[in-house]
Amino acid sequence: MHHLAALQCEGLTIWDASQDRVFWSDLYLLFPTADGPALIYWDGLVGHCSKNGYRIYCGVLGHQKTRQTHYYPALLKLHDCACAGSNHPDYNAFEIPLGGSGDYATNLCWLLSASNQSQFEAREMEMGVTKTPLILGLEPSHSLGVPICMTTDIMHLAGNISDLLISFWHRMITCTPSDDINTWEWVVLRGEDAFSAHGAAVGDSGHHLPSSFDTKPCNLAEKINTDYKTWEFQLYMFGLGPALLYNILPQ
Repeated sequence: MHHLAALQCEGLTIWDASQDRVFWSDLYLLFPTADGPALIYWDGLVGHCSKNGYRIYCGVLGHQKTRQTHYYPALLKLHDCACAGSNHPDYNAFEIPLGGSGDYATNLCWLLSASNQSQFEAREMEMGVTKTPLILGLEPSHSLGVPICMTTDIMHLAGNISDLLISFWHRMITCTPSDDINTWEWVVLRGEDAFSAHGAAVGDSGHHLPSSFDTKPCNLAEKINTDYKTWEFQLYMFGLGPALLYNILPQ
C-alpha cells in the first residue's frame, strides 16, 4: 500500500522499448477483492456477524436473537421475540438500498471522536465502522474509496446458500428448544433413501447439459461432504435444484 501510494503521487515510469521513449503511467485502485472475513482488513468495517455487517455498507441492519450477540443478515423481523436494538421493521428484498452509503465519512468521524473506549465500542456496533482503512491514504482521484470499492463474494454465497438449504431439506440442521424440526414442511429430503434418490437425479441430469459446462456434476448425496466444488453448488442451486425440486418443495 505504501508503494502504491508513492507511485500514485509520483507516477510509474515506464520505458517503451519499441519506441525508445519514457512515459509516466497513473495507477488506480478500483476493487480490492477478498472473502467476507478478510475484507474487514481492507475496509475497516465490522465483520459479517455484526449489526451493521453488510459488506457493501448499504445501511441494512441485521437481526439477533434475544440475549445473543450474533447478528444474522435476515431481512424479516422475528415474530414475538425481537429484542431491543433488533426490532426494526422488515426489509423488502426488492428495495434493498444501494451499497456505498453517503453517511460513511460522517460515521467514521463520529466514531473517531469517541471520548472513551466504551463510547467507541458502542458507536462501532451502531455505525459498522471499526477504524480508518489504509485505502483512505491513497490519492482520492486514483481510487473509488471506501465503501464504493468493496466487492461482493459470489463464490462463498453459492456455497453457503447451498449448505444452508440442503441442511434444511435433508434435516441436517439443529434448532432452538422453542422450535420443532418435525413441524418443518420444507424437510422434503428426509431420510437416506429420499436424499440418495435426489443425489442420483442430480448426477444423471449431467447428460442433458451442453458441453460448455465442461463436466457433469457429481452425485450430490455421495460427494457433498468431500469433493463437491463451488461451480457444482452454483449449478445445483440456481439451475438443477429448482427443476428437480419443482412440486416437491412446498409453495
